[in-house]
Amino acid sequence: STSQAASWKKNCTQASPRRSLCRLPTPSIPRRNDTRQLKNTMRLILGQKHFPLLVLAACLYAAGVRAQGLFPPLYSAENFATSNPVTATSTCGVCGEEGEEVGCGSSCNNTCPFGDTLPEPLDLMTAGTLQAGVTIIGDMGPEGADLYQLDGGPDSFVNFNGELTVEPSQGFTITSWISQQPGNDGYLFAKTTPTGLTTFFALRFDSGAQTVYFEYRPEGLDQGFRTVAMTDIDVSDGGLHHIAVSVFGSDLTLFVDGQPRFRQSLIAALEDGPGVFFIGRKLGEVTRLQGQLSSVFYYDMTLSDVDVAMLAMVAPDVHVQPQCRCPPAHPHATDFFCEDLSGGTQLARINENSRDVTHINDGDSETFWRSKSGELPVNITVSLGGLRAALITLFTFVPSPLEHWSSITPQMERTSIHVSISPLTAVLSISPNNGLLRTPTDVNCVTTHSIPIRDRFIEFRVLDVGNRPGASDYLVSPALQSFAETMHIRLELVQFLSTYPEEQYFAINEIIVKGQGCVCNGHADSCTDGATC
Repeated sequence: STSQAASWKKNCTQASPRRSLCRLPTPSIPRRNDTRQLKNTMRLILGQKHFPLLVLAACLYAAGVRAQGLFPPLYSAENFATSNPVTATSTCGVCGEEGEEVGCGSSCNNTCPFGDTLPEPLDLMTAGTLQAGVTIIGDMGPEGADLYQLDGGPDSFVNFNGELTVEPSQGFTITSWISQQPGNDGYLFAKTTPTGLTTFFALRFDSGAQTVYFEYRPEGLDQGFRTVAMTDIDVSDGGLHHIAVSVFGSDLTLFVDGQPRFRQSLIAALEDGPGVFFIGRKLGEVTRLQGQLSSVFYYDMTLSDVDVAMLAMVAPDVHVQPQCRCPPAHPHATDFFCEDLSGGTQLARINENSRDVTHINDGDSETFWRSKSGELPVNITVSLGGLRAALITLFTFVPSPLEHWSSITPQMERTSIHVSISPLTAVLSISPNNGLLRTPTDVNCVTTHSIPIRDRFIEFRVLDVGNRPGASDYLVSPALQSFAETMHIRLELVQFLSTYPEEQYFAINEIIVKGQGCVCNGHADSCTDGATC
């Protein structure tokens, strides 16, 4: 409580700085059904709601050798684990695979309501006829795809021989990798009537003006077209850029390199009809596209933000089960929902019984990860988003079954989460179980948590003042600072306490990692860009 924290602060500040008496009060442990009390207790411990950990940092300054220079806060407000990559060697609810669990669909189901597989696209380059001004220069496109050179001359285009018909209830998406010649003004694609008098839809790139123009025929317009100009877009800098234009009804979205750069409502839904389709030109226009193209695909539905990000080979903006797709009418994906572009309606993007490992660090205490029944051991590895001084690691977990927690340790190998962390004896001094720590970087196995645990969290502290030698001198101890630095945390679960098969699994709500966001050695008092001084 606040009064407990205030009393602790008073006792701490009155104590001699040499006595290392600054310790956190032990909070009462709430029951699982008291969610608010659990959250408040976690905030008390982690310094999110009150101030005990900030006071602890002040005591560490006062004790031992005085730190000189600038230092970031010892315990940042950021949870280093939130929304970072995480893996588990066991996850329940992966239905449809060989050996799936009985009852997978009722209590543990990670299947995606709208599927997790992109529809098959139409490859417009291979399905069309290449004219003389278009050549294949090799499999130099992304992921080994063919790369096409368009010379910008009169025959610099591809004639698509089929018919592209837009289904109003599905919309469409056209994607391409493009590198435009500087100074060129040309069409990536265009569909017009056979005479060229009416444009159904087209996309034109003017590299000189760094502007992209979307041309379309609104419903009710007999001929001609309307134009939407999208500025500050340059694909003529010498690199290949991923472009996607998506239309559903009257909603237009332009993506550049996986990110939505432009969204706008058209004056009306576009009207489609029989016509001709070209890549690199528009019928009736003399301009031709000059540059390079690869993977020009037509999808007969509106793709979501996550779909386009994956096609552009960039990380999507969602953390929880990013493979789960959204339907065409709700293409904007968040961690848990699919929304229409106006934000008026939303649908569940993930299954209500999802127990995927991404729930373990999604910042939501109401969701959780669960392992498959009977599988041992189970390793969970979470990235911290950079090199961090991980001083506190806390796990909250679901009360059933009884868990047996064996160990947690910083990932000593900093290059890959797949490298084993088991041979710690090569770099650390290992003390006996519950043994005395004799140097600042000693390691022991604390067995106090190897007991039946319900409705609780487990906390590991690197700077256990009074137990770890030199903890009060952390800010001036390069050895201890290096000891706390890590890019990954791995949790190993090795034994079930229950003998009942239905209770032999592990379930965790959240992983919380706190500490210094960056180690600046007295040269900076804040961190930027994640872990940079």
